[in-house]
Amino acid sequence: MTRRNVVELEELRERLREAEETLAAIRSGEVDSLIVSGPNGDHVFSLKGAEQPYRVFVEQMLEGAVTLDEDGTILYCNRRFAEMMRSRLEKVIGAQVRAFVRPADQHELARILSDPADCKARFVLAAPDGALIPAQLAFSRLPIEEDGVNAICVVVTDLTEQEEKRELAIALENLRAAQEQLQQQNDELMRARAAAEAASEAKDAFLAALSHELRTPLTPVLMTVASLEGDTSLPETARRELALLRRNVELEARLIDDLLDITRIVRGKVELKPDVVDAHGVLAAALDICRPDMAGKNLHLVEDLQARESHVHGDAVRLQQILWNLIRNAVKFTPAGGQIIVRSSNDEDGQLRLAVSDTGIGIDGDSIGKIFTPFEQADRFITRRFGGLGLGLTISKRLAELHDGTLVAQSDGRDRGATFTLTLPAVTATSAAAMPAPKAAAASSPARGDARRALHILLVEDHEDTRRSMARLLGRKHVVIDVDSIATALEAAGKQPFDLVISDLGLPDGSGLDLMRQLKQHYGLQGICLTGFGMEEDLLRSADAGFLRHLTKPVDLVKLEATIETITN
Repeated sequence: MTRRNVVELEELRERLREAEETLAAIRSGEVDSLIVSGPNGDHVFSLKGAEQPYRVFVEQMLEGAVTLDEDGTILYCNRRFAEMMRSRLEKVIGAQVRAFVRPADQHELARILSDPADCKARFVLAAPDGALIPAQLAFSRLPIEEDGVNAICVVVTDLTEQEEKRELAIALENLRAAQEQLQQQNDELMRARAAAEAASEAKDAFLAALSHELRTPLTPVLMTVASLEGDTSLPETARRELALLRRNVELEARLIDDLLDITRIVRGKVELKPDVVDAHGVLAAALDICRPDMAGKNLHLVEDLQARESHVHGDAVRLQQILWNLIRNAVKFTPAGGQIIVRSSNDEDGQLRLAVSDTGIGIDGDSIGKIFTPFEQADRFITRRFGGLGLGLTISKRLAELHDGTLVAQSDGRDRGATFTLTLPAVTATSAAAMPAPKAAAASSPARGDARRALHILLVEDHEDTRRSMARLLGRKHVVIDVDSIATALEAAGKQPFDLVISDLGLPDGSGLDLMRQLKQHYGLQGICLTGFGMEEDLLRSADAGFLRHLTKPVDLVKLEATIETITN
């Protein structure tokens, strides 16, 4: 460092010391006046006398206070303004005010300083440390010296807290608006859900009504055909033709059941009645139902039942439905003279596996992934050739899952057969817990000359053909009074005693549910509900009304007689 630089540094330090002493003297009240040099010459500002109380007041203000000359030099500021600028007083006094205003507001500041009018304006002040402070600046020009020199007095109000409150208020308003929008969306969703539920209920009601209308005319056909089929006095050829009619009527009823089952599954209303059952027995019952169809196509059945633990915890009727669907599919898609193999085994985890294999048309790789999809079959050719709705496998898979099991399909391709494997958790059966498997109903008429007492039956059915055929067939063993409405049923019950009422639900003058309640209350009658309404809720309502059994149309005479015998023994 040169000697000259050393001298300049000492002079600068001396001037800084003098400035600090001067400021200290001003703050302590030892200075009466202040001379400030500016571009227009020196100006003397008094700090004593009448101005002293105002100086003390300004120092105690919560707002910032600044005195500027007309060029924007800060002649004075109170401690509050210095704090707002995050600076020391001595660094603020003597600086240009524009140094504390952000660049975007510089033009507006210059305009106000050049305008003699008093005004207020919002600025964003910029502290030396980079902080931005929203503020309101109130400018006023006051003569503070006797020679008429004007200064600009500025009151600076920090708006940070107000801005924060304003932003909070905006945020709260936005939140309220968002909540209102969310509530509106929720209301719309609820309305859409209600509309969807109403549409679903309307669809279910339509399906139930359709089911009733389709099932009802099948009942007299099935009962009459099944009765004639079992009549040994008829030629064998005629009985075979009758068996053909019966199987097709039963198939039609099965298609209706599939439609209702898929509706129950979609709505989650399939109810199981689980117990410990022997799956081998359930399988035997399903096979018995399909044996006539196997014989008709000359199919060779192989049974390979190796499972040592064959008991499962499940609904015997629904398990039989699964196996019947699998066996029926095997029969349906296997050409005449082919083979069906039914196997059972236990895997390493102790689960029971029931597999149905065939030598039929098989499934190609592109189709195997969608065979469990509702209304899907491998292709349109198969649908046209073999018929069906494509619901049986969907229903079977869902029923397997409801039993905590699985149903999978395997095939090596077209014309190479297929295997469907049902896997269920096996249980150890005890003689007390095991429930016998349901037996397949044989298609034959009741034996003549039954020694049981003839029952007095009140038959309530508004479908004329069904009522006549049922009255005629039941009349072989029982005394039957048939009527077609609630009014005529109550009239008949008031005239003579009955052992049993068999009633439809949909009657022209009301519901069979109401009829059953009245007959049970006034006459103590037992009842069988025989109807085309077969949804789960229909079964629950009929039981609640007092019906002991709920039979879904169409029903053959053997099943009806068996039900009558069960509840009247």
